[in-house]
Amino acid sequence: MGDVFIIYRILPESPDVNIEKLINEIKRTNFGDNIEVKDIVTEPLAFGLNIIKVGILAPDEEGITDRIEEILKKIKGIGEIEIEGMSLV
Repeated sequence: MGDVFIIYRILPESPDVNIEKLINEIKRTNFGDNIEVKDIVTEPLAFGLNIIKVGILAPDEEGITDRIEEILKKIKGIGEIEIEGMSLV
């Protein structure tokens, strides 16, 4: 099996959430063996709210996206999570 590159689109739970602190928390999170955060960018959405796009490299195995999503949901300040894209590497 190979790897997949997954791009998650993350919305903070409110405009008051400190984006830099949230990004640092995502970077520090242990997602497990062979799962790496490769890229994080922010983009303005509307009315002062920014979204965070996180690129994660993970093994291509069943349930990997759900497992990563569950870990992300545990981070304080994250509101919604959705997969924006995924490709085999």
